[in-house]
Amino acid sequence: MILFLFVVMSSIALLSDAYCSREVSKFVRRYIYRTILPSLHMGPSDLLDSCPFHPSQDMYHDHEMHKIAVDAMEYKCGYCGKLFVNEFYIDRHMDRHHHNMISVNATTCLADYCPILGCFSGLDDKKKGMVGRYTTEVITSSVVNSKELLPTAATTTAL
Repeated sequence: MILFLFVVMSSIALLSDAYCSREVSKFVRRYIYRTILPSLHMGPSDLLDSCPFHPSQDMYHDHEMHKIAVDAMEYKCGYCGKLFVNEFYIDRHMDRHHHNMISVNATTCLADYCPILGCFSGLDDKKKGMVGRYTTEVITSSVVNSKELLPTAATTTAL
């Protein structure tokens, strides 16, 4: 009975964040922290705790803080010390083995904000799809490229 409950709880934890694109969230996080906040002369810690962009609200923030870049193409898991040949595999490892490290209070999927920021303005229609928690297509790392996903001039002037 206890094993059954463990399996059910683990499945629920995996399903709760299964629809949040880690790759798109990573891009949105990078854009907010490197472009928007510096232009406002702010850092992530200057945001209100209730702000969806605050690190405590970001569901993948803790995972990102536990990815250690050993080399240009090698990563180490900060939780267990396992080494990976690239970021794709450490992300997959985090999803499979450390999903329980996502705080229950961290409910913001940054990928949900991608349409507001104009992230997909540079992608062709085949690569576009619903983003955030409602992603219907797998967005590969070749699609999520900072040059392809730069916001348009219209979206940056709106900010």
